[in-house]
Amino acid sequence: MQNGLNYGVRASYAIGSKYTAVEFMWNHNQASTVAQPTNGGANLKLFNLNGNQFLGDFVVHFKDGDSRLRPFILLGAGSTTLAPDRNQVSSITRFAWAFGGGVKYSFSRHVGIRLQAKWVAYLYQYNYRRRLV
Repeated sequence: MQNGLNYGVRASYAIGSKYTAVEFMWNHNQASTVAQPTNGGANLKLFNLNGNQFLGDFVVHFKDGDSRLRPFILLGAGSTTLAPDRNQVSSITRFAWAFGGGVKYSFSRHVGIRLQAKWVAYLYQYNYRRRLV
């Protein structure tokens, strides 16, 4: 897999106290899938792979909403869809989960910046048949 175009949308809503929120996130990624020859040489492009993630996150802040600098952690769940741009190859959708953390800095009530590290994994099941000789 090679790096590709990545974009998305996130919406957040404060719940209960000033310390918790729920978020919805959609993220799209377009990547190229390549093969690396074992004897050297240039990589061979096989196909493009489009990925879409839909996640709902539960966020806990360590400072209340009035603070300009707010560290946070998050835990989320949702789905990941992988769709190869290739004839006769179907897409797959799998359960996904995430956890991460970061910091938000508010310039005003509605404008700020967010820096985060987030790990997202999806449940992949590999089916194979073992032949007895």
